[in-house]
Formats: sequence, C-alpha cells, structure tokens
Amino acid sequence: MRTQHTSICGSVKFVPDRPSELVSGGYDRKLLHHDFQQRTPLSDFDLAQSSPSMPSDEPGLQLSPPFVLSTAISSTGMFVATTANGLAFVGAGGEKCPLGPAKSKKRKRRWEV
Repeated sequence: MRTQHTSICGSVKFVPDRPSELVSGGYDRKLLHHDFQQRTPLSDFDLAQSSPSMPSDEPGLQLSPPFVLSTAISSTGMFVATTANGLAFVGAGGEKCPLGPAKSKKRKRRWEV
C-alpha cells in the first residue's frame, strides 16, 4: 500500500459489496480506507484531531490515548470504531449510484466519519 499506518494496525475490515476496499484502524489513531487492488488510499481520518479533549476544570485523568481498538461495518454501510479512551466514532460509507441512466456518475467512495 502507498499509505500505511505508522504504528500497529489493530483492526481491518472489508467493506461489504466492495471486494477491493477495506478500512483499517491502528495505534497511530488513524482510520485508513484503501482500495488494495489499485493500491491507493481512498480516505483517511485522524481520530486524535477529532477527539474531544477533557476540560481542564473537570476532575479526572485520561489514561489512554484514542488508539483504535476495534471496527465494524454493517451491510448497510454504517461504520463504527471504538478507541482505548472509551469513545465510539460512528459514520457512513460512500453511497453507490444506482444502475441505469445515472451510470455515468461516479459512486462516492470516501469514508465519512
């Protein structure tokens, strides 16, 4: 792959109905969406930049950074990633265009979280 994780990759899932696409999550706090047949990245998402930080006036201590521990993809295109600091990120996969007159439109493949 041209794009890769900079640390341990802890979870990899194939995207339903798209046999050449997969989403991986790693200890580098990133979600990467790949087309492995074309060896190209389709999108990436940095969970560290999108994680809500704990306000300094609230008591508590955050012991774990947002490492990606697990991912799941439903047959309807819903995606979830859980992190070591107790957060769950939910998103939807790119939509597919229907066959027929709208064939010339490209399907959206970017993974929006």
